[in-house]
Amino acid sequence: MPITSKLIRALALPLALVATSSGLASTWSSSVSYRFAGGTSLKVLEPQGYRASVSLPDGQKEDVIPTVFALPDADAFVLVTISNESGTVWTQKIEIRRGHQTELTVKGTTAAPPKAPRSFVGRVANFTSRCDKASSGELQFEFIQAANGASAGKLTLTAEAAKTVDLTSGRYDVRISWRKSAATAFSYQSTMTLAVDRDDWLLAWGCRQAGQRPGLLQRQ
Repeated sequence: MPITSKLIRALALPLALVATSSGLASTWSSSVSYRFAGGTSLKVLEPQGYRASVSLPDGQKEDVIPTVFALPDADAFVLVTISNESGTVWTQKIEIRRGHQTELTVKGTTAAPPKAPRSFVGRVANFTSRCDKASSGELQFEFIQAANGASAGKLTLTAEAAKTVDLTSGRYDVRISWRKSAATAFSYQSTMTLAVDRDDWLLAWGCRQAGQRPGLLQRQ
């Protein structure tokens, strides 16, 4: 008996969630250059509109970028912090050279959000009623992600039942358990490997004819 018209969508196993970008840069890079000048200073050119602060022995200076900070006329390393209304986005010690103007540019790059994993629709079936009366019963299928061992969900089917399942692409260890009825506990039967990489995948457990031992009928 083929698995056809009686299929109903019953279990939608969770897909990976992808956070949307807030528009703020996720990675920051900096460049520093020097030029001779009549004094020692730090010019911060970017990111414009952000706030820059420098920590000095006599206190802290702060201003909106672009800005120039007059500094003590000596070689030093100065802690520079870039921030916006959400807080600090970049901080680093910058080398200051006596008699030079140090030019600092900090740029942010927003990383593209990762693509959501593809999911594929397949079918799971319980054909234990085709074995013999003693073997007919309920099956529980637990889908375990092979990559991390996490359970993606469980599905229970009565004899001759078949249902559609929407699974995220990947490899799964499917743990199969059986019980005679809802009044009894499930007992472990077997674990099968399932590769989900296209629609119309199928996992069926039971027998093709009476007298056979229940087992895997089809996996694709």
